[in-house]
Amino acid sequence: MTTILDSGQREPSIPSRYVKLKLDALSLVLPQSEIPRLEPLSDVDIENDHHSVVGWIAADGQQWPVYCLSKDLDSMKRIPPGRRICALVADESQYFGLLCEEVQPLQCTEFKQWAMPECMRRSASPISALVLHGTQVYCMSTAAHLTAYLASRT
Repeated sequence: MTTILDSGQREPSIPSRYVKLKLDALSLVLPQSEIPRLEPLSDVDIENDHHSVVGWIAADGQQWPVYCLSKDLDSMKRIPPGRRICALVADESQYFGLLCEEVQPLQCTEFKQWAMPECMRRSASPISALVLHGTQVYCMSTAAHLTAYLASRT
């Protein structure tokens, strides 16, 4: 029997805030501080010529790439009808957009977090942990992990 060890998440005096981004059947949890803005799909300048980018969004006076990822975290060339929200993800001084079906705020007191089991780890995966929220299992990531993952795929 495999034992999954708790990641050692401590109970902070002020609960950390997170955001759940729904990408088809995948729910991706990121720190709320790394999602400075949500924009409607209509604010995305759609482009069909680039390999992994579906468009561009303006932030801080620059244009930043927008990605549409499948539940398997593969780049999609076509935007599914339900992807109407662009979550602007901030990694230090750079940004990128992620098209989502739904965005939901969460607090760390609402879920339990476990490190990704060794048998499920892939070297290039942006998933760092699993989150149990009620009876649902979500995948935890960060802007830095997603940035590295997306850069390795372009």
